[in-house]
Amino acid sequence: MTKTATRTQSANEVLAEAATVGLRMWPDGPRIQYRAPGPIGAALRERITANKAAILKRLAAWDETEALQLMFDADEAVAKAGVSGRDEQIQRAADRCMAAHETRHMANLREACAQIEHRARELATTLPSAPGNRSPMPHETLSANACGANDGPNGRRAVEDARARQEQC
Repeated sequence: MTKTATRTQSANEVLAEAATVGLRMWPDGPRIQYRAPGPIGAALRERITANKAAILKRLAAWDETEALQLMFDADEAVAKAGVSGRDEQIQRAADRCMAAHETRHMANLREACAQIEHRARELATTLPSAPGNRSPMPHETLSANACGANDGPNGRRAVEDARARQEQC
């Protein structure tokens, strides 16, 4: 095994560990941007720093299955938060998400999806329909599938088909 292969494997392990704690990362030039549900531990932060170059390379690499899953997760975050998918910031991020998917730009797609999820959480805590602040009129969610991934069985099927194609290669 080459030194590069070892770094890539370590980067994948770090990314897997980060995903288990809910950490979303995307490349921003020579830096790694992230959103986390809480503080990240010192050990994980050190592993990210030690594998930074390999992680940046992995985060920028196009992966259709992962792209579809990120888009599905962003749509699902809006739906679970019970907020409107027609929010201006969510719509702008969804437009960037679709553009990134069309151009196969993984870094931009990761960033746009993270922004959708962040805005959904932000709105869920400030809108009258947030838990404990029930509104008589329910807010609509991303029923128009702004990211195009959460289209019921077709969305899940698209992810499964992409995974199957990847396994065949």
